[in-house]
Amino acid sequence: WSVSILAVILAVVYFIGRTGGKFLGAFLGAKISKASPNVRKYLGLCLFSQAGVAIGLSILAGQKFPGEIGNLIIMIITTTTFIVQLIGPPFVKLAVIKAGEAGLNITEEDLVRRSFAKDILNSKVPRIRENMTYNEILTIFSENDNLYYPVVNKNQEITGVFSIEIVKNALMVRDVDHFLLAHDIMERPPAVCKAQTPMTDVEDLMKKYHMEYMPVIDEANKLIGMIERRGIQRLLSGKLLELKQKAAALG
Repeated sequence: WSVSILAVILAVVYFIGRTGGKFLGAFLGAKISKASPNVRKYLGLCLFSQAGVAIGLSILAGQKFPGEIGNLIIMIITTTTFIVQLIGPPFVKLAVIKAGEAGLNITEEDLVRRSFAKDILNSKVPRIRENMTYNEILTIFSENDNLYYPVVNKNQEITGVFSIEIVKNALMVRDVDHFLLAHDIMERPPAVCKAQTPMTDVEDLMKKYHMEYMPVIDEANKLIGMIERRGIQRLLSGKLLELKQKAAALG
């Protein structure tokens, strides 16, 4: 056999033996130490890479065994090092994702950048019909803790929004409050967004129009939920708490 063919065969044998040994060692070590199942399953994928130490040892071996054997050792180690350095990082990323440990160390800003309106909206907020009386509206406010309620027409399209301020102002008109309907005193939302709108864009719209809420509509322009500024903070804080608890459970 030529030297090149022998080098390829030895490189393959070395790569398989080295990788298999690391996988087996990681599995047995994790099992003996009673590590979590995720560690036993995916730790081996994180051990592909090799660099300085292996190349240094190959150079020492090349000096110890001069001639073809020494050159062959250096060539095999250098080639396999190049290969595992290329495939190592993607496999580490795969292992972290498979183990459920990705994305745990993030901030509220990171969550906002990754989120869309559909992730934050409240789809269960009560809807106020356009022809609903003022007294019926007061009942909705008294039975729920939302600050803003959407007003919809018969096609479930948003036509306005009711807020605490509107209710307060209407209370002052006591002589006609029993004649008032939702469409008489509602306010028009200056902006709406779609379910797939990134939360960064939603926040920009809310700042631009000085809004404390944002109606969310679907592709048919029908209302699917509402976002309140205070709700954004509450949901993000809840998600961060879940991630911290998950990270703590992983040790």
